[in-house]
Amino acid sequence: MANIKDVAKLAGVSVSTVSNIINGKTSVSADLYQRVTKAMQELNYHPNMLAMNLKKSKVNFIGIIINQMTGHYNQILEGIYREIDKQKSQPIVKIVNGCIAEKEAIDTLMRLGVTGIIVISSNLDDELLDIYKDTRVPIVFADFFPDNADMNAVCFDNRKIVYELTEQLKKKNDNIALIVGNHFLGSEQDCIDGFISAGGKSENILEINLDKDKLDKYLKIE
Repeated sequence: MANIKDVAKLAGVSVSTVSNIINGKTSVSADLYQRVTKAMQELNYHPNMLAMNLKKSKVNFIGIIINQMTGHYNQILEGIYREIDKQKSQPIVKIVNGCIAEKEAIDTLMRLGVTGIIVISSNLDDELLDIYKDTRVPIVFADFFPDNADMNAVCFDNRKIVYELTEQLKKKNDNIALIVGNHFLGSEQDCIDGFISAGGKSENILEINLDKDKLDKYLKIE
């Protein structure tokens, strides 16, 4: 994702010159103006108008990317809202239903000038992780987190939770199964560890894409 420094470098001018042209703070020659606007077009750079306004109002916006807003996700959001409110910041929530939608959400939030992004997503893979690393703003993963990735994450004790649930279910029926998402997610591996530790059978672990439509179809939920 190009930034104002990239535009200045391509146009052969200073960053302040590009900024002044964008904000209309100074008059420049037609040639210089065209060089800057051409560089912006070539790099697909769009002036971040919200970010400019934020500098004046000193309000920080925090992006939140989440797969859905049902079940325990609502509790996670409530906790995030409370903490954001304490920081006198404002949340911008983007609900995504797949990798493509998540990429678009990241791009939108960056254009809006968020100062950080909280990610609650089961779509994570190497490509999305690289995009998050390139945002140049703080990223925090909640609930789901990329396995072995050197990035900030707030995690639940999924191993303990699944262990206790498995033990409870085994008292009623020993033939139980565990459905998890991609092993790329460290949170899913914790669930597997808890299941196995409680005596769950490895052959009863089903790894699927955590997409609601596909999950409902697999479970034959009408």
